[in-house]
Amino acid sequence: MGALRCLRAGRYDEGEAAVARAELVRPIPDDATGLGPHDHALAVDLRAALQELL
Repeated sequence: MGALRCLRAGRYDEGEAAVARAELVRPIPDDATGLGPHDHALAVDLRAALQELL
């Protein structure tokens, strides 16, 4: 978004630098993340919880 703001404002050098920085962003590797609160939920458990709500 910063790159777009710079480019729209006519600050092309800053916009190009922001684009270059954005291209370096990488997703977090799976082995670097921990388990989420729903990682151990089974479909059968989710179905049962849904049925209770209905």
